[in-house]
Amino acid sequence: MRKLLLATLILLWPGFSWAQGIIGPVNQVLCNKVATFSGAAVATQLVAPVTGARVFICGWHVTNSSTTSYTFSINYGTQTTNPCDTGEVNITPPLSVLNSAPSADHIDYAVMQTTPSQQLCITPNNAALSGLVYFSQF
Repeated sequence: MRKLLLATLILLWPGFSWAQGIIGPVNQVLCNKVATFSGAAVATQLVAPVTGARVFICGWHVTNSSTTSYTFSINYGTQTTNPCDTGEVNITPPLSVLNSAPSADHIDYAVMQTTPSQQLCITPNNAALSGLVYFSQF
């Protein structure tokens, strides 16, 4: 009976776990910075790379000053000649923006991220697009 009681106490003891460090929620990243862009029809650096740091993205808000629909995509990579021109990886597919319907997607916590040491870019296909991206970097 004592062994059963001892085993029960050990299992119910606060902080005891058979898999220490594995149990618990994944860390959430709160975005506390904003990068803006406007008037470019080429890849534009939003966030400069920091060695070993990732860029976490919570969302964006992009508007269009033209009556024609245009697109943009968010990507990352490194720069050889132009922003994100080496090892470019698209985070989003091309997203359409009408002048009557901005492209907006924003939540409090990061849902996308770059690999370490990469610059974050946005690639609009027309200079009529402008907007911002919510992010954090560490």
